[in-house]
Amino acid sequence: PSPHPRPVAPAPGEVPEEAGPIWVRFAVPWALVEKSAGQYSWAPVDEIVTGFAAAGFGVILYPQGGHPLYDVAVAPPLPPEDAWAAFLRAMAARYAREVDHYLLGVEGSSSVASADPRVRAFAFKSSSIAVRAKDAGAHVGLVGPRLDGDSPATALEALCAEGIAPYFDALSLADAVTPDKPQDGSAIAAVRAVLMTCDPGARL
Repeated sequence: PSPHPRPVAPAPGEVPEEAGPIWVRFAVPWALVEKSAGQYSWAPVDEIVTGFAAAGFGVILYPQGGHPLYDVAVAPPLPPEDAWAAFLRAMAARYAREVDHYLLGVEGSSSVASADPRVRAFAFKSSSIAVRAKDAGAHVGLVGPRLDGDSPATALEALCAEGIAPYFDALSLADAVTPDKPQDGSAIAAVRAVLMTCDPGARL
């Protein structure tokens, strides 16, 4: 039996039609898919994506970096950034029919984000470009940054100063606001204010 959750489509009338689809987000660890350099095993992701898409759900993929094969300490077969971009392009090409929403962080090929806003911004831009290279209509969400004690608003402001606005369509605070680091209404308002200055067309 499959270890993955089986999608159950909402009963007729359970969700108002004007509300649109119910959205589900799935993290896709890079190391889970690329078992050897340049060889991807998509079977677990295929099962989830095709199952939920066929049941009428909207699917959001959240690829996550960090791969022991591309650890710079072990002389990787490719520069990590190049391998990460190739992985993202392969994912976007494979699921272009079922998925048009992606969440991307500022870590890039690493599992840990740099403390330098310029490096974080470059990693995000490169990831966004890789996805859109194979799915020009993809909607890219920026995973709300909160690093080194900075509030999401402060971290976002630093990224916006590095010109990330054209590279994302929405900002997700799902990972920046958690039970161990809750945000009050004023903090959310601060993020919204920065977002409106950075990219008035982006959604929060």
